[in-house]
Amino acid sequence: MARFGKWEVYHKRILAGGIASTLYVKILGCVSLTAYNFFYHFKRAVKHIKFSTVLDAGCGKGDFTFYLAERFPQVHIEGWDLSDPNLHELGDNIKVCNRIRELSGLGNTEFHAKDLRLLDEKNKYDFIFSIHVLEHIENNKIVLKNFYNALKPNGHLHIQMPSNIEMKPFFPKYFFKELSEWEEEEHIGEVYTLDEMKNILENIGFKIIYTRTDGGFLQAFAWQLGEILISSKIFVLYGLFLPILKFLTYVGNLLTDDGKGSLVILAQKAD
Repeated sequence: MARFGKWEVYHKRILAGGIASTLYVKILGCVSLTAYNFFYHFKRAVKHIKFSTVLDAGCGKGDFTFYLAERFPQVHIEGWDLSDPNLHELGDNIKVCNRIRELSGLGNTEFHAKDLRLLDEKNKYDFIFSIHVLEHIENNKIVLKNFYNALKPNGHLHIQMPSNIEMKPFFPKYFFKELSEWEEEEHIGEVYTLDEMKNILENIGFKIIYTRTDGGFLQAFAWQLGEILISSKIFVLYGLFLPILKFLTYVGNLLTDDGKGSLVILAQKAD
């Protein structure tokens, strides 16, 4: 059965935690509240479309690729990532993904260490998704144009990325100092309001299917509390609270959209 995050059992940090960590992942799946929130919106996008050839544009450690590959074994999925060990806590992501690919037996996947700014495919994919990647790429409008060219007619693009509207923290800012410093260093790409991104995509030629943000009181509170527990290295307490935080995130996304969170967009290339 396809479950998001289940293949994290092969990550070194999970294996280092011994049987308890491995069992935790096998039972609960994804151990990142942030990724779980992304997955909520990704899963909704997947329900709206049909596809056979997919590009995970900025695949990271491959969680979304492997979920799709297991759920849709007839679909072929490529994962592209810069694979820079300095960008990721796991090291070389493409090596990590290929290792999991071999261990999982999900042969309908392939991974490449490639730069999305150099994507020059034409009419190849019927679904491209890019989840919190564009904010790491300078002059990312070029990448959006590359996505359009690489999609087949009527193909779909799903994007998630931060907006330039800052959410108000519920807790003192010093809890998020390290994260803020990391974002300042790593988020070198342009960010936009929802309306700005819609205009950019429409000018390229996309038709907007739906948009929203992932903002809301419950989502923000759950995420910030989870980040505090992680940054404070209270991992046992984080593990105990994670199911509750996931539930709050789910309910919050189901009920609220205050326009202040990350951008969530599904768009379609004209036929």
